[in-house]
Formats: sequence, structure tokens, C-alpha cells
Amino acid sequence: MSRVQVLDAPIMSPGTCILCGSSGGDHRKFIDFGKEVDFLGTVYFCSFCIVEVMEKLEFIPVDNFDRLHESYRTLKVRSDQMEVELKSVKDVLANLLRSTPDNSSDHPADNSGSGSDHSEEPEGEDVGVYESSAGGESKADESSDFEGSDDLFEDSDFE
Repeated sequence: MSRVQVLDAPIMSPGTCILCGSSGGDHRKFIDFGKEVDFLGTVYFCSFCIVEVMEKLEFIPVDNFDRLHESYRTLKVRSDQMEVELKSVKDVLANLLRSTPDNSSDHPADNSGSGSDHSEEPEGEDVGVYESSAGGESKADESSDFEGSDDLFEDSDFE
């Protein structure tokens, strides 16, 4: 016989939980530790107060643990599935990036194998061509009929 008993309702005086003072009636159980205190009576703790004490001690109720564990298992399975999918995507990308220069002309997005070192220049008479000078500065040739703001910064502005 255990010294701890679980009761549906307190049977001895004072007949209430020592912490909250509840006498039951709301589906709570009472725990009798078999202890009596002079001038007080039998010491009972209700199941609600015991749960509160256990949570303060960082114990998890079984139903909460079961829900958390099931959620963890579901997330772990999904994580493993996503890891397999990611590996297959990485493998495909690695194969695409490993293509030889001979195969690169087959891919329209990759212009590096076309042999052209210059980009296409837009057509139009107002567009200037930038040329590098020996001093590292660039200058633009403009048509003489272009009028506009001269709000461009020069290198000397920042010295």
C-alpha cells in the first residue's frame, strides 16, 4: 500500500486543498500524502496545484509531452524529406555548372563562350561612347545639339 493516495474528493477535515482552498466539484483530483498537521487537519493537494508545482519545476505533463513529441516526429520526417529534395537540386545545379566551354554555347543564358568580349551598344545619336584616357578618367562624346543639366560630380569634388 502506497502512502500517497489519489482521491476524487477530500474525505477528512478540512476537506480542501492546502494551496488553493478548493473542495473539488470541477473534475480535479486530490492527493492525500497521509499527513496531518495539528490544528489544521489532513493535508491535501489538488491536481491543479500539483500541475502548477510540476510546471514550476519544469516537468511536462504526459499529454503535453506526447503532443510535442508527435509534432517533433512530424517535423523531423518533413525535414528529412526536404533534405533529400535539396540534395537532388544541388546535384542538378552542380551538373549544370560543371558544363564544359563547348557545351556553354548551348545555353542562351551563358554568353561567356560566344567569343564576344564587348557588350552590345544601344543605338541612337544622343548616346555617347565612353573611352578611357591615360589618366584613368573617362570622357563622353555627346552630340552638339544635346542640352541638359550639368549636375555630374567630378573627381576633384571629393578631394
